Amino acid sequence: MFAAIIGFIFILFLISSAGSWLEQHPEGWFLVILCVGLIAGLWYFMRKNKIENNMAYMLRIADELETITEKFAPIDTYLSLRKGEKAIYERGSVELREYKGTGSSIKSANAGVIVRATNNIGVTVGGSNGAITPNPEEQTTIDVGTAIFTNQRILFAGPNHAREWEFDKLINFSTGDNGFVADIAVSNRTRVSALAADSANGITPGIMASICIELFQDGEDAARSSAQELINDIRGKAAEYQGK
Repeated sequence: MFAAIIGFIFILFLISSAGSWLEQHPEGWFLVILCVGLIAGLWYFMRKNKIENNMAYMLRIADELETITEKFAPIDTYLSLRKGEKAIYERGSVELREYKGTGSSIKSANAGVIVRATNNIGVTVGGSNGAITPNPEEQTTIDVGTAIFTNQRILFAGPNHAREWEFDKLINFSTGDNGFVADIAVSNRTRVSALAADSANGITPGIMASICIELFQDGEDAARSSAQELINDIRGKAAEYQGK
């Protein structure tokens, strides 16, 4: 995708640079059109390949999710589990994200007369006032590690940080398309944290978290039913795409 954009920009640069030459040699437009066609074809096949890869990843998630939710069988884990707790799923290459400040901005206003001290510097005489305004916080990756999902909580373990989100302390949970990012707020932490991971290496955090939260709140049948709806949706979209 990036290469196609660079190539297109390069073609535009050549056209603008060789404008006079093209006026004198109209046959050169054939070469220009051919290059544009090649770039368009390259972009199309790259985009098609990306969509097909993503679809394959999601279909693999559907199969894995179906296997997991069939019995919600516990997996082996090094965790010290609580009474009634069982580990459901574990995956690596997960980002731990938290909201971090990005500094402040100073907004100032002057009320006076600007005296030109030099050709480049102006000095205000009469007074000024200003305010320091914190910039909005941004979600920042602070570690990459392993996430473990149980029927009672989610845990993250990385080389620099460890986090735990207990479902009985859950305040808010949200996830985006395909569950690539899961925002989790619990009552015993002042900051909202997030887990993020793509679908190439396993079930995405948002999908797995939503299933485990429903498992905790409403039981296996409800969680299995929600998972099956998602599985059917993934397979339906894949079949629809392949049928085009």
